[in-house]
Amino acid sequence: MPKNFSVFLVEKVGRLLLKGIRKPDREVEDIFLKYKTEINELYKQKLYWHGTGRFQYVSEKGKVEDILKMIIGSDGLVPHKKFAQIDNREKLRNTISLSKIRMYASIFAQMHKDAGSKEYFLFGKRLFWLLAILFCNFLDNPIRILSQTLHYSLLGGKEQMISMQSRVCRKERIKDFKLFILQYLHMSTLNSDISGNYPILIAVKREGIKLLKPVHRIDLYEEKTEEPIHFSGVSHIEVPYAAIKSTSSILREAHKNIRIIPIEASEFYLYEKFSIKDLLSPI
Repeated sequence: MPKNFSVFLVEKVGRLLLKGIRKPDREVEDIFLKYKTEINELYKQKLYWHGTGRFQYVSEKGKVEDILKMIIGSDGLVPHKKFAQIDNREKLRNTISLSKIRMYASIFAQMHKDAGSKEYFLFGKRLFWLLAILFCNFLDNPIRILSQTLHYSLLGGKEQMISMQSRVCRKERIKDFKLFILQYLHMSTLNSDISGNYPILIAVKREGIKLLKPVHRIDLYEEKTEEPIHFSGVSHIEVPYAAIKSTSSILREAHKNIRIIPIEASEFYLYEKFSIKDLLSPI
C-alpha cells in the first residue's frame, strides 16, 4: 500500500480521534507566547530527538540515578548497550537512540512522568502516536513488519522492553504481557513511580551525526549512533513548565548554556501549526 495513502488514512482517522483530546487552555497559550520567538527559531533547524527523563532506576534494589546530572557529568549523551546492526545481523552494542520524529521520541520521554504529578497539555496521548506510527508501518509493508516483529521477539525483544520499562517503574509494577507487541504498547500507558521524575526531550543538531545503517522498518522513526553527543551538538532541551526552574538551575551551576523550552509550549506550537501527517514526518 502506498505510503502517502497510509499517512492520509491516519490523518483522517486521527483527526476524528483527536477531537476528544484536552484542548490547550489560556494558561498553556500564555506559556507558549512567552517562548514563541525562541520556538519559532529553534524549530527551523534540522533536528534529531532523544527522549529520556530526570531519574531512572539503575538496579533492581531500587537505586535511583539522576540522569540529568549524569548527562551533564558526561558533557552530553553517551552510548549505552542496545540492539543494533552488525554485518546485517542484530547484536548488542553501545549506541544512542535518536529520531527525526519528535512525537516518537516523546513517547519514551513521557514514560518518565511521575504518576502522581499534575497533568499538563500534550497534543494527543502517547498511545495515539505509537499506534499511528505502527499503523503507517504496517500498511506500507505488512509482511515485513510482521516478520521483523517476530524476529525481534525471538531476539528477546520483550525482555529488553521490560528492562527499559523497569528503569522508570519498579519491575513488580510492570505488566508482563505474553506478546512482544503488547509489551511494546505498554510503554504508551506507563508512568514513573519515582517521586519528582519528569520527561526530558533533548533536541540534537543533525550536523556531524554519523548514523548506523537502519535494519528494521521501525528505523524510519528510530536511528542509532555509536558516537557520544556533546552539549555543543545540542540545540535545546524540553521539560514540563513546572520543571523549568530546577532544570535551569542545575545546568547553570554546571556552566552549561543550553536553552530550555517548556514541553507544553512546544506541544501547543505543534498543535497550532502542524497536521498529523507533518508530525509523522521529519520536521
